[in-house]
Amino acid sequence: MPRSLLLWGNNDAGVTVERGLLLFQSIPNAEFHLFDRCGHWVMWDHAERFNTLVADFLRAAAREG
Repeated sequence: MPRSLLLWGNNDAGVTVERGLLLFQSIPNAEFHLFDRCGHWVMWDHAERFNTLVADFLRAAAREG
């Protein structure tokens, strides 16, 4: 199961998607989610999807112990 959760905005003007993908490729057991029509603040631009992904990720981590 993934141990790192990467959530990335497709329209982030400060940190490109390519940079996010490089980070994803360098972290073992990472999970990467790309948000369309989204800048740097995925938790504000797509709050419902963000909250669902984070809650599911944390639940899975808690089950693993």
